[in-house]
Amino acid sequence: MPAVDPGRAERERLAAEAEAERRKRQQLEAQLEAERKRRIEAESRGKGQPTSSGTGFSVAPGILVTNQHVVAQCQKLEIVSADGRRAARVIDADELVDLALVRVTGLGGAVAPIRRVGTVRLGEPAFAFGFPLTGLLSEGGNFTDGVVSSLRGMRDSASQIQISTPVQPGNSGGALADASGAVIGVVVGKLNASAVARATGDIPQNVNFAVSLQALSDFLRKNNVSVRAVERGAAVDTAQLAQVMRSFTHRVECLDPPGITAQSSPRGPVTGQTANNTTVLLWNRSQESIFKIYVSPQNSDKWGTDLLGLTVLSAGESFTLEPPATQGCIFDVRVEYKGGRYEQKERQDFCALSELVFSGEPRQTTSNAGPNWVLVSEGTNGSKTYVDPSTIRRDGNLRRHWEYADYASRQPSGDKSTRSFYETDCREERTRLIEITGFSESMLQGRITGTERGAGKWDQVAPRTVAEVVMRFVCAR
Repeated sequence: MPAVDPGRAERERLAAEAEAERRKRQQLEAQLEAERKRRIEAESRGKGQPTSSGTGFSVAPGILVTNQHVVAQCQKLEIVSADGRRAARVIDADELVDLALVRVTGLGGAVAPIRRVGTVRLGEPAFAFGFPLTGLLSEGGNFTDGVVSSLRGMRDSASQIQISTPVQPGNSGGALADASGAVIGVVVGKLNASAVARATGDIPQNVNFAVSLQALSDFLRKNNVSVRAVERGAAVDTAQLAQVMRSFTHRVECLDPPGITAQSSPRGPVTGQTANNTTVLLWNRSQESIFKIYVSPQNSDKWGTDLLGLTVLSAGESFTLEPPATQGCIFDVRVEYKGGRYEQKERQDFCALSELVFSGEPRQTTSNAGPNWVLVSEGTNGSKTYVDPSTIRRDGNLRRHWEYADYASRQPSGDKSTRSFYETDCREERTRLIEITGFSESMLQGRITGTERGAGKWDQVAPRTVAEVVMRFVCAR
């Protein structure tokens, strides 16, 4: 009788597992190669190549909601549905709450029901349907489930909620629904786990975010989009729920128009030369974290989208800036620290620089108090109050902004002008001072006479005062 090999069965099992793993890798490589060929073929047909994609959902016939960051850099926008592609255009976008409204001619189908504001509960089920990782995962959409983890978002933001529902790149802009299929938020992103791990030493799990119902409702109301708010309905079978969400969800794609590639420059096509290299490493050399980074071409009057998103750039860390070479070489850069304090560098040559360092040093003086100040009130005694609209930050009913005042005569403190950071409650019509810095001369010139920080008490805004004029100005934005 032949001898029995006790290890044979184990070796055969391991060999079978290795073969199965090899086949999985081959299938994945085949999928990636097929996607690459599909994109090349699409470009050769003159349809353009997707540069980014996300998700959107119908809130009215021919009207979609998605994230602002999904469509921010689109030169050509298309909506992909079960019955084909349609050209689309952005009606309105709000970068502060990260929402955009898109019009799509000829788009029919179901419209998403939206829950009544104030009815979302902590711990209730939350479902997402979208198109993450296009080309790798199913083009038919992806359905995931979780719960509402918190009724506040990143840094206690009232314009977001926190969810455990798994989301990936491409889910952005999709509806977050309850167990009956009614929208309770708009998927916006996930916490940068690696950045948090570097800062805290701990890896966060299942920490994702959605735009809140209140922020969505305010955005739709501002654009005169009428929706019928519904109460929390009875839960349906999850398979049925997936089909309900699929019926009002669409893929949103940004495409480069035919003939325009990343190698183009504003001066015309690059021929026989290398395109501009505009990659710059931004270093945070201050003693505090940076919460927002903006890069804008020097000839633009808008800052555009915050590049950090949900990431926080801690002291000593770096962040790669890669503005499109098609926008030239000269850019303005702005970073914001905690409390809204900002540091700005203008007319930076990205084609010549390799690094850009922000030290967090306060600005001692400004030229004409800076180009962004807008005069909102002028007293009969000659005093003037200005607001910088680019600093207005919206969080539900709250607004935070920087303003500066020029006084007709020197104040008892020695100030001729002051620069202040305020928080305003637009619903309750009250305001409070967060930070104030005094200057010995007008227009924020001269020496700094003193700085006070720390949130003060709320004060009701009196009618027919400068405070009321400022409140109306910032709350309208």
